[in-house]
Amino acid sequence: MNTILYATNRTKNAVPALRYAYDLSKSLGAELVILYVYQKPPIRFSMARLPDQMEHQVIEEQKEILRAYCSKHLGEVFKTSRMRIEIACNDSVLDGIIEKSKQISPDMALIGRKARYSERGLLVGDIAHALLKRSAFPILIIPQDLSGFPIQTMLYATNLGEVSILSIKNLVTIAKSVNAKIHIVHISTESRNSKKDQIKWFKETLKEHVDYDNIEIKVILSNHIEESLKIYSQHIKADILAMVYKQEKRFFHNLFNKSLVKKLDTHIGIPLMGIRAAV
Repeated sequence: MNTILYATNRTKNAVPALRYAYDLSKSLGAELVILYVYQKPPIRFSMARLPDQMEHQVIEEQKEILRAYCSKHLGEVFKTSRMRIEIACNDSVLDGIIEKSKQISPDMALIGRKARYSERGLLVGDIAHALLKRSAFPILIIPQDLSGFPIQTMLYATNLGEVSILSIKNLVTIAKSVNAKIHIVHISTESRNSKKDQIKWFKETLKEHVDYDNIEIKVILSNHIEESLKIYSQHIKADILAMVYKQEKRFFHNLFNKSLVKKLDTHIGIPLMGIRAAV
């Protein structure tokens, strides 16, 4: 992994996510790009955008503010580590992140989770959905009250399909770097016997294509995917929950439904990684 993109709003609540992003990039030996999207204020004059010279000045000013923010909360490591800051000027936070990600081509993007509407009028779920739809790299969503970094246990929710094999190979890249165990879980509404052949195929295919021994596979019978994942993640003390966005799209929609946003941090209290299914 070469580059991790972290988008911040520079608030006090975003500090844990900033530190998590730094710790993760250090563990993976990746460069950390810290991005702030500056939303242009309403222009009263008859011009569609800021003149180039004025926009350059705004970017430099915003860089200084972001640099001071990172230095304050990361200390000396900000000056000595593989980090750089970027500013995107855009009317939309979402479009600003996507525009900059096209220039940077990160291997992963991190955003902080918020339990209410932000001052920018967007839910983090809206941003995560759009990024997963329009980007090829994984999105890692960080709880705002996260404390501690060590990744020792990773939980991957699967439908036992071929797409999961490819995604797990990407997950192994992180697991190897931090020597973490990967728990693969399938939540099924059918009996284990009815899935016997599919489970056998999945295990054999995984062994053939994934070179990592520290993996455990489990099938859980349940009609409640979200609750079962929460209980199992707590049982194994998972540090990250990962899944393919396409095959678990309904779960993502449920998780980020407006009625559940205020309960996000208690619903799934660990970082959530969404991986876009390969087309």
